[in-house]
Amino acid sequence: MKNSIKHLAPDKRRQLEEIKRIVFRLSRPEMIILFGIFAEQQSGIDTPEVPPVLQVFDLLITVKNFNSKELSSLQSIIEDKCATRAPINLTIHSHKYINDRLIEGNYFFYQIAQNGILIHSNTGAELAKPTAPDFVKARQIAEQDFRFWSTQAIHFYECASTSMDHGYQRSCAFLLHQAVEQMYQAILLTHTGYKPATHNLNKLRRSTAKFSPKLCQIFPDSTDDDRRLFHLLVISYIDARYNQNFQVTEKDLIALLDRVGHFLTLGQTICRLHLELLDKLDLQHETLSENSDPSFENIKDK
Repeated sequence: MKNSIKHLAPDKRRQLEEIKRIVFRLSRPEMIILFGIFAEQQSGIDTPEVPPVLQVFDLLITVKNFNSKELSSLQSIIEDKCATRAPINLTIHSHKYINDRLIEGNYFFYQIAQNGILIHSNTGAELAKPTAPDFVKARQIAEQDFRFWSTQAIHFYECASTSMDHGYQRSCAFLLHQAVEQMYQAILLTHTGYKPATHNLNKLRRSTAKFSPKLCQIFPDSTDDDRRLFHLLVISYIDARYNQNFQVTEKDLIALLDRVGHFLTLGQTICRLHLELLDKLDLQHETLSENSDPSFENIKDK
């Protein structure tokens, strides 16, 4: 694992230090590991295809003595406190949980262990030696997850269209939220085998932006109307069901139906491309030398 953030621009290093201070104030981290877009060497260069709001710090934090409910609450609190400094995606688990997953050969955490940047570690806190993933099994699970979650997404979209046809605008809005959420889950599980426990479309959008710049083009953050439409989709999860004052116009629903339809098509495409990558990983894994790293970075561009 790397331990240098010198490739980051000075403003990004300052933001990361501010985030660390917030994490230390709110928790007792064993380890903090940076992964994702800002862990890559080219991250010091602007990436215009990914809007700034989606250029987030992906952080894995390991802690001791927290149960799952406490971890979920802690994650939300830290993300909220950091929001004014810089957008982050936080993955937080007990140190034992992460080590168990590494020993099992979980390829999401394996990639973090191989390609992440260690930015904090308590004395004595160590990651277990990761077991190389079983790419045959990973491919099978990714295929199952893709089919289940993408099928759910399409079903919700079809129900949303039917609701629109019958004038049930609130139901249409809620079902569109569900369609988008399910496809985001399909993308995450297909690519990482890991799904965060959240219904927050903003977090899911940030978490998936790194898998394809085209995802940012369907739900962009470039105009007030883009932001308004996506916000409408976000709040529909709660407000369309429980807020008696919630209203959505036919014009907005038509625009959202169009965008969500394109999103589902793109989601299926990038998931299938990743399944093809997993096939290549499986075929080439046996030809790698014992000292090679059987990771996505080694062969994804071959």
